[in-house]
Amino acid sequence: MYGAYLRVLASSPVKTKIWTGFLLGCSSDLAAQARERKGWDARRTSGFAMFGAGYMGCFQHHLFARYAQLWPVTNAIGTGMMVTNVAKTLAAHQLVIYPLVYFPVFFLITGTVGLGLSLQEVRDKLRNEWWETYKIGVVVWTPAMLVQFCFVPVPLQVLYITACSFAWTTYLSNRCCSGPKKDEAHAL
Repeated sequence: MYGAYLRVLASSPVKTKIWTGFLLGCSSDLAAQARERKGWDARRTSGFAMFGAGYMGCFQHHLFARYAQLWPVTNAIGTGMMVTNVAKTLAAHQLVIYPLVYFPVFFLITGTVGLGLSLQEVRDKLRNEWWETYKIGVVVWTPAMLVQFCFVPVPLQVLYITACSFAWTTYLSNRCCSGPKKDEAHAL
């Protein structure tokens, strides 16, 4: 199966990574919903599928390639340059991309598409949940990304990080999306 994935990845890298992210988004939300035992909310799953395909698949394909151009690691293994470049990549991701791109995009897509929230409701949700979720995420993602940027070849980084993302995205689905849907909240 891994060999088949590598062949498809080589012939169609962006499309393969989009499908990888899509499947991760679906499966992690389905796992979260199964844990909640409230029945399946297809709209919520579609929000996670869209986020997975767009951010985890497509955006990260381009982002990780850009990191590799700016701060190459593969030819620097065992040198001081490797440590410097990995540190720069981690800092860019954890201090810029993660708080300023990942979370706003996550809340926007899962909130509007998945939960049917208005932009103002998404903004309020982001404000209320961002800091606590960000702090936990930095603890979870710094070691995972350290391994990624040191040892995983760039073409396989989206696969690696989406595999690591399964538990995290399931957690986010439970934390950020398990309350009443917009229509249910207004009926209460």
